[in-house]
Amino acid sequence: MCTFENDHSVIVCDAAIHHVREVTSRAFGKAVQFTSAPSLGTRVEVSPTVDTGAFQEVTHQAIAAVQRRTLHRIGSSSDENGRGV
Repeated sequence: MCTFENDHSVIVCDAAIHHVREVTSRAFGKAVQFTSAPSLGTRVEVSPTVDTGAFQEVTHQAIAAVQRRTLHRIGSSSDENGRGV
């Protein structure tokens, strides 16, 4: 689960952090920082100079991409009745 703490910070779960790190680093370069948040995941923060709308949009899209891939994997490992195969 990912949780936006404020306009410039989000806690990202372990399942999504690799993709979020790649995408946000590409988009915001050195303006993005990653800090371990024990028992929560990783805090992804950008400096106040970064447009909050852009940060939230990029981060939401990265998290959604991971969720879609996860749902696709779950769906492809089930038969038409939703049972694992």
